[in-house]
Amino acid sequence: MTTSHSQLVVTSLPIEIQTQILSYLSDVVDQACANHTCPLWSSLICDKYLQASRYHTDRGPFSPTVHKIFDISAGTVRCDAKNGALLNYQLKTHRHGFLDLTALIQDPLFSPHGGFSGSFVPMAAEDAIDAGKLNAADMEINQRGKCGGLVLGDADIDPTDTIWFKIRIVKDLNVQPWVGWERTALAKNSSVKSWIDAIFDKVTSNLEEQGEDARGRFEIYFCEGSGYLGRGWILDIFVMML
Repeated sequence: MTTSHSQLVVTSLPIEIQTQILSYLSDVVDQACANHTCPLWSSLICDKYLQASRYHTDRGPFSPTVHKIFDISAGTVRCDAKNGALLNYQLKTHRHGFLDLTALIQDPLFSPHGGFSGSFVPMAAEDAIDAGKLNAADMEINQRGKCGGLVLGDADIDPTDTIWFKIRIVKDLNVQPWVGWERTALAKNSSVKSWIDAIFDKVTSNLEEQGEDARGRFEIYFCEGSGYLGRGWILDIFVMML
């Protein structure tokens, strides 16, 4: 006579214990992998308790608590575009190849759990005006309060976040890419997906201005920019024409 024994699997543990286990996955890549393990873990990964671990909180008092997803140490956020639309949202990693980011890009770009967000300018206002990056309206916003080149965000003053990004359009690896600066603003607590979609709109506009087929096939890569410390948070955008 045999006696059946129910198998003990990790998903049979209390939800609180499973959440505690997943809390040790502070790396965005590991969380993206766990998100695809099972429906239960996917819902737990998206819980606010674990969401808070996906933001930089150790970069100084006036540094934005921005999502770690664009930190190139984790990988590179990329999208395929065709017929004027984005086909996917992926994280290109060294360890696990391409990971789908559909769930994680629902997080706000800037932390909703406290910390500094606000509107960011990647250079002092005077330098930006000289460089042709700020107009009179920008200057008015900048005068509301700045610290080290950052416009201090206050929801009562400005209910939006603003980021700058540098677009590089690469048609031939042997030819210097076209480079242009762009700026976009969205409502505070806008998701990573909303920012990516807004940047995509800017990319297609730039392609049209350069005489390129904006409805053709191309890849977009998103990396945290190098002009961060003391000058705001920016993104480097690489557009690879195919």
